[in-house]
Amino acid sequence: MEQIDDTLTSHFKNDTVLISDAHNSYKSYTSTNDVGHVIINGSKKEYVKKGIYHLNNINNYHSRLKKWISRFNGVSTKYLQLYLVWFQFLDNRKMESDLSKKKQMLSWQVFMEHGKRQTS
Repeated sequence: MEQIDDTLTSHFKNDTVLISDAHNSYKSYTSTNDVGHVIINGSKKEYVKKGIYHLNNINNYHSRLKKWISRFNGVSTKYLQLYLVWFQFLDNRKMESDLSKKKQMLSWQVFMEHGKRQTS
C-alpha cells in the first residue's frame, strides 16, 4: 500500500479518477486518499463502464512493452528504468511517425481534391 501511495499520489490532481482492475490495493488506496475510482473487472466480462472508462490503452501499451522487452531474455531490475525509458522513447517515436504519415496522407488528399477542382 505504501509503495502505491508513494508512486501515485504525486501524479494525481484533485479531480483524478483512477481506472483499475479489481485488485484490493487500488480500492484501499482510493478510499484512503479520497480519489475517484472506477473498477473494470475483466473476470466478470466488464470491459467498459459508462461508455468512457476502459483499460484498453494501458493493456495495449503493456502488450507492446512485453513483446519488445522479451527480446532481451531477461532484464536486471538495476537497469529496468533505463529499458522502460528506451521503450517509451521508441514507442513515442513510432506514434509520432504514424501521426506524421497520416498528416502527409491528409495533406496529399487535400492537394489532390484542390487540383481536381481547379481543372474541372
